[in-house]
Amino acid sequence: MPVAAWADGVPLGGFDWTGWVSQGGVAVSAPECVSAHDKRIDCFTRGQDGQLWRRAFDGSVWMPWTKAAGVANASLYEARPECVVPAHGHIDCFVRRHGDGAMFRRTWAGAYVHSWENLGGSLASDPDCVTQKAERIDCFARGEDGAMWQNSFTGDAWTGWVSRGGDIAEGTKPACALRSAGKIECLVVWDDKGLRHMSVGSDDWDEVDDDIAAASPSSENLVPSPKCYGAPDDARVDCFVPVADEGRRALMYLRYDGSWTTDDLSSDFGREAAGADRELAQYDFDCVVRANMRFDCMEVATWRGYKGTAADGGPAVRFRHYAYALGGPPAQWRNVPLTMPVQAGNVSFLKCLSVDGERMDCFTGGNWLGNSTLNQASFVHQERIVFKPMRPVR
Repeated sequence: MPVAAWADGVPLGGFDWTGWVSQGGVAVSAPECVSAHDKRIDCFTRGQDGQLWRRAFDGSVWMPWTKAAGVANASLYEARPECVVPAHGHIDCFVRRHGDGAMFRRTWAGAYVHSWENLGGSLASDPDCVTQKAERIDCFARGEDGAMWQNSFTGDAWTGWVSRGGDIAEGTKPACALRSAGKIECLVVWDDKGLRHMSVGSDDWDEVDDDIAAASPSSENLVPSPKCYGAPDDARVDCFVPVADEGRRALMYLRYDGSWTTDDLSSDFGREAAGADRELAQYDFDCVVRANMRFDCMEVATWRGYKGTAADGGPAVRFRHYAYALGGPPAQWRNVPLTMPVQAGNVSFLKCLSVDGERMDCFTGGNWLGNSTLNQASFVHQERIVFKPMRPVR
């Protein structure tokens, strides 16, 4: 008979990944998931109709899918909605409209849902938005001129789009995060594939590390933009960027606390396990800054002809996890043997978050070349199960 193992009144076990579960829907974009209050998760994705769709978990059960109709966002395969939580129970989502590149905003605040608001602009990338104090939102995007543009909501009104200059690479977007009160740091891929940094308000672009060249989306099927995560309690920003040049594949970690520290996380995107003769079909990653100076990075890579697939040589999805504690021992990538649901479809993009600083939830979506359901895997505490022999029947 299986029973939970306990010691000193505490269940024995540890955190580990559950299997992937389909949450349904038809996702043709990367998912965007946020937590607006305890244990709640709201996920947004673009549907086949070009509209924004939402599914919410209330802490106990998943609610049905609902459509936020009214504006079709960009139909490029890398497009994703951008959502932030400026206050408890309040979600603002932003999308870039196909055609003119205008940014639209929609708000959910409890039972109140605001209609779509046109914030203008002529954006060549999806926005990256940062919240500071309550109701303050700063959004950044690549403009058609290659510069970084900023639009800020002060709590009463939007300031309008302002150019911050720059020569940002086509097909990428800025990655911005809050380092401390009033201090936003932005990292971008320059047109020469190098990395540049701006402390917002300075209007000065600084070279980060001339040894780091970001991946090229046309040759590596990667999402080349960096991703940054703020840790304002520790006055730092953690940034990550995929690198692919001259046969080298790596996920680079860059920490900014007034100066830059870089580290190679030694990811080969799972190529060694997939085999040298396999082709990388799609790659994405996401990281979560957790409690106690820790961060976790997860990556999903789809390989054509991976050795574990059917004989037709179709693509297979590999999911990997890297857990790191600042100041702790070196970490290693772990291949997580999770099987995607049969109905998962063409898995392309990854979004992860933590609702409490310990548990993590990761979600995948598809792209315009192939649909996918919204798929979820969770990193949760699992009790260790032991088997207690039954007494013989006399």
